[in-house]
Amino acid sequence: MHIYKLRMLLDDQDDFLRDYEIKSNQTFLNLYEIIRQTVKLQSNELASFFICDSKWRKKKEITLMDMQDETEVDSQIDDDDDEYRKPQKKLPTFIMEKAKIKDFIEDPAQRMLLEYDFLNPTVFYLELFKIAEANENITYPICVKQAGELIQPNRFSDHSVPTIEDDELLADTLDDDEPDELIDDDLASLGFNNDTKW
Repeated sequence: MHIYKLRMLLDDQDDFLRDYEIKSNQTFLNLYEIIRQTVKLQSNELASFFICDSKWRKKKEITLMDMQDETEVDSQIDDDDDEYRKPQKKLPTFIMEKAKIKDFIEDPAQRMLLEYDFLNPTVFYLELFKIAEANENITYPICVKQAGELIQPNRFSDHSVPTIEDDELLADTLDDDEPDELIDDDLASLGFNNDTKW
């Protein structure tokens, strides 16, 4: 039995790295679960792998769950000049649970993307860098090397939404007389004074 050694990186975090080993007959769900555990991703978000060519162009999608719209119309618009109005060509779609890794390795340096959380997406870059014999004493998949932690903004931080207490504290720190004095000084510098009648 062969194993695939995959390296996973992040575009905007130079210190982030994960190396995984997975059996060729295991599924993308097996791969996703080990990634989720080692990167500490929440389990309630949607995710998809994309099989890419050497320039990271997406060729196939492997989703966590089947979200295919069966009512989608696959029509084409005849006007070739109106490219932006043409429907996007839908990628062939598969389900992680049923998609075996070996069936999607088309290149000795196969490239893949993992898009996690479609509303606030994080994109991981994976590349096959070695094929080897499996060790019967190891339970696969396994993370064999890791560095750095995924930096995600806390979208639900208590500090992101002002509270009533914050408003009261801000009001207490303002001197009611100061704004008027500042306005008077600004008017005086422009040649106006308090006696000016409008």
